[in-house]
Amino acid sequence: MRKDERQQYDAWFREQVARGLVEADAPATVWVTQEEAKASWAERRAKLLARIEVESRSSSGGGC
Repeated sequence: MRKDERQQYDAWFREQVARGLVEADAPATVWVTQEEAKASWAERRAKLLARIEVESRSSSGGGC
C-alpha cells in the first residue's frame, strides 16, 4: 500500500470511528445484549435455511 493510500485509509477509518462514537452516544441508540444479538441472528439464519430448502425442493421437481 502506498503512502497516499495509507493516508486515505487512515482518514476514512478515523471518520468511521467518529461516526460510530456519535451514534453510540445518541439518546435514540438501542443497545442489545450479546445473547439477544445471537438469538436474533439464529432466527434469521433458520428462516433463510428454511427458505433455501423450500426453494431447492421446488426447483428440483422440474423435468429440466
